[in-house]
Amino acid sequence: MLPQGMLPYVLIVAWGYVSRGEPVPTDPQALINQAKCYECAFSKGLAWYAVLAAVIDVADGTPVPTDTNTLADQARCLECQVPPGLLPYVMLAAISNI
Repeated sequence: MLPQGMLPYVLIVAWGYVSRGEPVPTDPQALINQAKCYECAFSKGLAWYAVLAAVIDVADGTPVPTDTNTLADQARCLECQVPPGLLPYVMLAAISNI
């Protein structure tokens, strides 16, 4: 079972695998373990913007940065451009470009 609040961090890890053309691990614990570094790097609010940044990277055909600072910079940029209430819609639009 996914611990509460871990979903955005696990999604960042999963999109990273997708962006590199690698299979996403099927073991949930492996994803959770990898996601813990993102949990430390991103606040709860910034995490969903980091997911959006990862989705945009995948849609653009570029690898999701493994460096949390680079991904955090992308997320903060999106945070300034996308109001929280529109975030799910922008995320769906980005996913539709994959």
